[in-house]
Amino acid sequence: MTGSPRIAPAEITGIKGAVIRRFAKKKLGQVPASVGVYWHNQKVMMALSGVSAKVERWDACDEQLKSFAHMAVAARVGCSWCLDYNYFEA
Repeated sequence: MTGSPRIAPAEITGIKGAVIRRFAKKKLGQVPASVGVYWHNQKVMMALSGVSAKVERWDACDEQLKSFAHMAVAARVGCSWCLDYNYFEA
């Protein structure tokens, strides 16, 4: 991965951490550094995961348009991992 997060990632530990690492590897191929950053506040991480799962099921927008919007936002905020991930998803 390129770049590094502004907040140092925490070590992802415990049973919950093992499940999250396994899910991330299965879906993304690796555990992104952002998961370690979110690990500092697990309630926020779980809430964002829930919202993300719901958003993935939306189908009112054209898939290509959604992909373009995700790439534009990732470029705007300067998240190189987000750009790579959205390119992979596209």
